[in-house]
Amino acid sequence: MIKEVSYTLSLFLVVIQILFAVTGLIDLRALQVSHVLIILSVILLGLTSKKKKIAQMGLLIAVVLSLAILGWYLFNLERILTRLPFVTPISSFEVCLGLIVMGLILFGTYVSVGWPLAILTIFFLLYAALLGPYMPGLLTCRRIPLPELVEFQFLTDGGIFGTPIYVSATYVFLFILFGSFLHASGVGKIFTDLALVLTGRSTGGPAKAAVIGSALFGTISGSAVANVAMVGTFTIPLMKSAGYKPSTAAAVETVASTGGQLMPPIMGAAAFLMAYIIGVSYWTVVLAAALPALLYYALLFVSVDLEARKHKIGKALEIPKPKEVIASLHFLLPLAVLVEAIALWYDVPAAAYIAFLMTLGIWCTQGWRKISRVLSIIVFAYLSICMYLRIDLLVATIPIIVILVVNFFTRRSVKPRDLLEAFLDTAKSMGNVAMACASAGMIVGVLTITGLSLKFTSILTSLAGGNLLALLILTAIAAYLLGMGMPTTAVYITTAIILTPALIQLGVPRLSAHMFTFYLAMMSMITPPVALAAYTAAGIAKEDPFKVGFEAMKLGFLLFILPFFFIYKPALLLIGTPLEIALTFLTVFLGIFPLAMAFIGYSVRALPIWERVIYFIAAALLLLPELYSSIIGGAVFAALLLLDLSRRRAAALSQPLQPTPSSQP
Repeated sequence: MIKEVSYTLSLFLVVIQILFAVTGLIDLRALQVSHVLIILSVILLGLTSKKKKIAQMGLLIAVVLSLAILGWYLFNLERILTRLPFVTPISSFEVCLGLIVMGLILFGTYVSVGWPLAILTIFFLLYAALLGPYMPGLLTCRRIPLPELVEFQFLTDGGIFGTPIYVSATYVFLFILFGSFLHASGVGKIFTDLALVLTGRSTGGPAKAAVIGSALFGTISGSAVANVAMVGTFTIPLMKSAGYKPSTAAAVETVASTGGQLMPPIMGAAAFLMAYIIGVSYWTVVLAAALPALLYYALLFVSVDLEARKHKIGKALEIPKPKEVIASLHFLLPLAVLVEAIALWYDVPAAAYIAFLMTLGIWCTQGWRKISRVLSIIVFAYLSICMYLRIDLLVATIPIIVILVVNFFTRRSVKPRDLLEAFLDTAKSMGNVAMACASAGMIVGVLTITGLSLKFTSILTSLAGGNLLALLILTAIAAYLLGMGMPTTAVYITTAIILTPALIQLGVPRLSAHMFTFYLAMMSMITPPVALAAYTAAGIAKEDPFKVGFEAMKLGFLLFILPFFFIYKPALLLIGTPLEIALTFLTVFLGIFPLAMAFIGYSVRALPIWERVIYFIAAALLLLPELYSSIIGGAVFAALLLLDLSRRRAAALSQPLQPTPSSQP
């Protein structure tokens, strides 16, 4: 009984929140508050099926409290927005409500994100309320009275309902909705099929297909976990059948899916936060990420190819027919609509919503198999006309709803339960993002009200002795350690608040500094003990998650070097003249090859240690900022490669010819 009630209530709450996000029926603060408390309620309701009856009752009481506080907040919203913070007194009742919400968020963070972020948030709250006067040196601050702390966190836009939740509620939520429907409709499979057609017949084809498929899927999904779940379902079994160990197969997919957070046009949730924090448009961040994303996947592809050649791993056993893949290319129309919306300067939430409508339209028309492509193109044309004419998005939605209703009555493609499950998956996927953002909001609130954010910059700069490289290494270590217990969004927010200002103070461009920390935060998906992408891949491969995580770190070791180029070669982020950008990209791209060969120990043949060292020197020369060193490095690399080719040819000629089957008696 409780399970059915929880399921029904969860669906109702999710649909309500989607209506709030899409229609703009409520005030921005109301949207943020409902976003936190409704997602929190869905998380708590999802736990009821796993607990005993006593725990179920406790969870249901917590849900009732969350929804009751949401009702109270919305009812008193005008008074809350017009009150004077720290002038208008806060009542004991409001303090109690704020404490309950903070406690529930901490519990939701523990459940959906993990204990490290929950403990870190509790520490900051204790620092403000109790520990401040007893901290040493610059860390000392006055003790913040509990009513003042709760008021700042609960009734202003500087705490829980600050920047992180604003971005989560207005930007990330609609992209998660888009991704959930892509996954539910099966549209995302086209990316895996395309990758297999392109690479499946080459050495190590399944692993290369995982890299390309995950890169393609990353263009429409900024979630590493969703990427693994969608692409890895197909590629991991293929890699295992081709001869890869289960841990290696899962690791390849983990690293490939992690890079999807860097792939334009839809990057991870942290990218939306980055744009808002820096004060630039989201599309500025998207353009800056284009070359780094290309380098990420190029380096991974080369590494996978060399590993496959070194260990003589075979080809894919099952490859889709090219004709079938070509016939399914209309599944790419949601991505086309998204790019079109970007080109027409629609804002990010509107672009995500239009892409969601296109996905829903394709899903509904799949049942009419013979004319599904034609119907999909008609939907695409209709949405394109609406965008060009700037027709209201709610008006543009009406035909899609008509198609959906017709679909329900004819039972062609989408069943009502499938639709509801896709909505519910949206809330489940939003759980870790929303709770991470809410907890991060509390940390930001503490840093603001205590003035600690300004002190951290001085502390870090003094620790690094004013040396940029030392500060970068400190930041990388901190991000790495945080990444062992938090997902991307939480790691990025924490490092962006605490560490990035110190980089900016040493003269690093704001975009470079934030891309550096964003990239390092992104790699948290492969760093044990909490590596969510590795856990998902391990489940598909039926392998130990820790083993997969460490295997992924080994495979992605070289990728940890890439963000340092954002600082010393900012042209990779399109900062500089076209000539600087082109030369920088070319030298870094060429440097990838000797670097991977040195690390893996294989070029066109197995390499002894001393040759690996020379390949590494060639890579280092190519990657240095000076043009002359890059030219020397390129020449050394070319000479080494030609020498290896001649040695392999000589070795092949020296081997005795094997008799063919037809010449044998």
